[in-house]
Amino acid sequence: MESHPEERTVQEIALNNPIILTEILKQAATPLRTARLVCHFWNEIALTLPNTRLSLILNDKYFRDQDPFSFSALLFSLEDRLAKRISFKCYTEVTYEDGEVEPTVFIYYFASRLSHFCDKFSDTVQILEFSIDNEVCLKYIHQALTNWCHNLRRLRVFCEFTTLKEISLDPLPPKRKLQAFIIYSPIQASVLGLTSFIQVVVNASPNLRNIKIPWGCFPNFANSKFLESLTISLEALCTHDIAAFEPSGLLRMLNQIGDQLVSLYFGESDQIQCIDDYGLSNWTRKEFRLPKRMPKLEKYKNLLVDVFRCDDVLADFERMPVLKTLVIGKTDSTSSACLHEFLQTIFKAGKILGSVKNLKIFELHDPKLLEGLKTAFPNLVRLEVGTHSRTDERGEESGMKLGVVLKACGGWGGLKRIDLSLPRYPKEARDVIPALLEGRELFKGLKTFEIIYNLYTRIMKQHLTLDELDLFKELLLAMNGMDEIIISYLLQFSEKSERKIFEFMLSKNLTVSKFRIFQAKSTLFRSN
Repeated sequence: MESHPEERTVQEIALNNPIILTEILKQAATPLRTARLVCHFWNEIALTLPNTRLSLILNDKYFRDQDPFSFSALLFSLEDRLAKRISFKCYTEVTYEDGEVEPTVFIYYFASRLSHFCDKFSDTVQILEFSIDNEVCLKYIHQALTNWCHNLRRLRVFCEFTTLKEISLDPLPPKRKLQAFIIYSPIQASVLGLTSFIQVVVNASPNLRNIKIPWGCFPNFANSKFLESLTISLEALCTHDIAAFEPSGLLRMLNQIGDQLVSLYFGESDQIQCIDDYGLSNWTRKEFRLPKRMPKLEKYKNLLVDVFRCDDVLADFERMPVLKTLVIGKTDSTSSACLHEFLQTIFKAGKILGSVKNLKIFELHDPKLLEGLKTAFPNLVRLEVGTHSRTDERGEESGMKLGVVLKACGGWGGLKRIDLSLPRYPKEARDVIPALLEGRELFKGLKTFEIIYNLYTRIMKQHLTLDELDLFKELLLAMNGMDEIIISYLLQFSEKSERKIFEFMLSKNLTVSKFRIFQAKSTLFRSN
């Protein structure tokens, strides 16, 4: 029953205020689909959000339904505002009890549903997302873009097919509102077949701001004057793709848009890149350097330093005068010392990269290099180090051990956050405590400290002795100045030890919630 106005709590009043509720629903963590079910008022606010996260997924249910009236009913009953973001899925390889259905049947369903939907909601659709496993579907997507979707702002296509020939497509009419174009291909053989489609979309989108394309595809950006972000995906790369790569197309492309780019990424996710080895264990590194000055570039990610050879690393940094975020790493496929050499070049030259605030390094094995990093990046705010291999480029045990790394990072001026993923940790929780205390100096300036989960780590629950408990209390006090500490899987104590720790934290008025240093189902948190 709805409360009378005079009986409403402050929370109820706030949640019935359209301005406040709108701001709440804008938050990425708010599940809009659930929020719509609360009441008509919440549903209305959710549907009026300018950049709604709600997506209507038209998948196999609609493409494989032999009854066309079910899809027609959907078209006539659908609230227009739910047609802003549409996801189409077309997977043709399906087997029924009576045998496999011809793929052409499902492609026909896909084409028919897509054209009918885009015809009805042509002016409404802002985001189109596709998952397809047949190159013929590209022709029907091209047809939809030719005839409808004049207000399209974002286009995403996930391609799961293999084709060795290019698909010829006619030019598209202008898509002046299209700002983001993302195309994935986890199968490198499909890149050639995608080239024409990518080019016609780029040509029709003069206001494109953000594009993600597969490795090996380098479109002509002569018509792109506002491109800010370029990501080259490294999905399903194998050593043959690296060996056959010629950088001339990449250099041509970067020459066209280098002065516009704010972000340039080789690799989509911030993690070591896995390169499949199909009989070629190594490759000749390709000569590569940024072709021109990039006055706007703030974010640069290169996870292929063992692929690209640059004899003048410093010249590349001089081309990026306002760089704020740097992500570097090497693939898992070589034993190259290129990353070590890359950093050494900066250190030996005494280069100061004062504009860089965020630094992420993957597969760093020498903790001594961290001392040089402090000099080269004096204004760093966040550091992330991810080392997964247990051996370095020489096949020797990695030097990236917890206590050593923390001690090396100590005294780093403005550093506020550090994220670590290391190949080795102490085997017992009682040995983790003194290793963490090596970072006592580092903790003084940090706000956030996180050790990222490592599959190699298996710590059993242990009971702390009085001396070990005193040492752990010392660690808690050393960390107390931070806002968030996340190291839970390294410290698994007995219930009795956790109880004593909890009592100590209460006695010292320590905020328990910011210390995420115990198991998620710890008795400590159940009691709090």
